[in-house]
Amino acid sequence: MTRVDEMRELTGRLAVNHAERRQALGNLSREVNRQRADAVMAHAAMATEQRATLTADRATLHQAVEAMRAGLNVVHAAMAAEQRATLPADRAALHQAVDAMLADLAVVHAAMATELRAFLQDDRETRSAAVATERTDLRRSLSEMAQVWREFAASRQAAGREEPAPVAPVTRPAAEPAAEPVAESAARPAEDEDITVRILNYMAEHPEGAKLVELEPVLGLARPQVGKHLRNLIDSGKVVKDPDTLVYTLT
Repeated sequence: MTRVDEMRELTGRLAVNHAERRQALGNLSREVNRQRADAVMAHAAMATEQRATLTADRATLHQAVEAMRAGLNVVHAAMAAEQRATLPADRAALHQAVDAMLADLAVVHAAMATELRAFLQDDRETRSAAVATERTDLRRSLSEMAQVWREFAASRQAAGREEPAPVAPVTRPAAEPAAEPVAESAARPAEDEDITVRILNYMAEHPEGAKLVELEPVLGLARPQVGKHLRNLIDSGKVVKDPDTLVYTLT
């Protein structure tokens, strides 16, 4: 066989193989298209089924939600009705409890007020009795002091009135009348002590104290004299003076 024949035979075989391949490719393409169409149909069927299922589920869910809401509404209405029925009773019970508490507080307050009044009355009576006793003791002490000072002043005055022994006239003649100043000096302490006792007695009768201008008409003395006696009493610790109110009181 010549080379030309071989080429022709080879070309014929290639043509046959090409035709067979084209036919196989066509069959494969048709199979692929068929499977694609089947897949599209299956996807569409599944989508339809899912839409139907979702719609049913949504409807079921809506029904369940509505049923739950209706149940909650019923429960809420029942609770509201129960609360409306309970609140008046609770309010009345609360009012009764508050009224009872206020009544108890009023009783306790009245008892405390009565006890306090009794205590204050007893304390006032006790303090009044103590003040009266102290005032009586002070008056007695002042009276005793005044009596002692009067006796002392009287003794001093009697001693001052004793006449001195006669003296020869040859010596200083002006020395005889010296007895009068002695008597005056002896009488002055007695008068001062009497004024002091009167001041102390007045202050004992007026425990709230007195001012200088109040003592002037009582003693019938000038202000400087009353001030001198008050200073002496302050120095002796028997009287104190308030620097703000200028009131003199017993210590």
